[in-house]
Amino acid sequence: MSFEGYLIKIGDRDEYFNSFIEYKSYKAAKKVLDLDSYRDANGELHRFALEHLSYTVKFNIRPLREDEHSELFSFIQSNFIIPQERKLSMKFWVPEIHDYVEANMYMPNTDFTILKIDPISGTLFYDKTEAEFIGY
Repeated sequence: MSFEGYLIKIGDRDEYFNSFIEYKSYKAAKKVLDLDSYRDANGELHRFALEHLSYTVKFNIRPLREDEHSELFSFIQSNFIIPQERKLSMKFWVPEIHDYVEANMYMPNTDFTILKIDPISGTLFYDKTEAEFIGY
C-alpha cells in the first residue's frame, strides 16, 4: 500500500490529526514480543519471538490554544472503546513496513504544560505535548 496523505486515522477522521502533529517528531514502530527468552551459560541468546506484534506510535502535538486542545482531546476520548483503559482503534502509518496498520491501542497518561495565559482574553495556551499510543 502507498501513503494516503495522513499519518493517523481515528474514527472517520484522517486529515484531522495532520494539522496537530509536528511531523519531524512522528515515530511508529512494530515491536517484536519475546516470551521467556534467556542467555545460556555461554552467553548465547535464546529468543522465543511471538507471532503477535505490538506497535507504538509517538509524536509531538504542536502548541495549542485552549479551544483546539479541548476539541482534540474530546475527539480522542469520544473514540475510546474502553474509556477506563483509554483503548481505541486506530490506523497509522508505519515507515518500517511502508504501510498502514490498524490496531487496538491505548493512550498512557499524558502530561500537559501550560505555555502561557493571554492576559487580555484569559485564553490558555498549551505547550507542545508528547502523545503516545501503545498496541495491545
